[in-house]
Amino acid sequence: MTAKNLVRAITFLIFAAVTLTPLFYIKYGVYPYTLGKTPFFQAVAEIAFFLWLALILKEKKYRPAATPIFWGILAFLAALIMTAFLGVDSWRSFWSIQERAFGVVTFIHLGVLALIISSMF
Repeated sequence: MTAKNLVRAITFLIFAAVTLTPLFYIKYGVYPYTLGKTPFFQAVAEIAFFLWLALILKEKKYRPAATPIFWGILAFLAALIMTAFLGVDSWRSFWSIQERAFGVVTFIHLGVLALIISSMF
């Protein structure tokens, strides 16, 4: 896959994550409004991340620079992971509960997506 095609695919996935995640809905489920959106968003973010890894191996200009945004995201995720380990219930801190589905794992996916956006655009 060429670098131009990788950029197009990553751009499409970013727009899909932003526009399609709120519209994603599973009719049959315990929490149909939240539980379906989180795995969909995480899958789109992971696919974009692996395509971005292939892109930064091909093109050096898409590698993340040491900007304040980069260091801020990294510091926030490091503090979040550390507090999850040191908390009372680290399992719930990492995965959250089904009603919310917004634990540390989802924050890591959000941070990865923010890193991709900040290094590409």
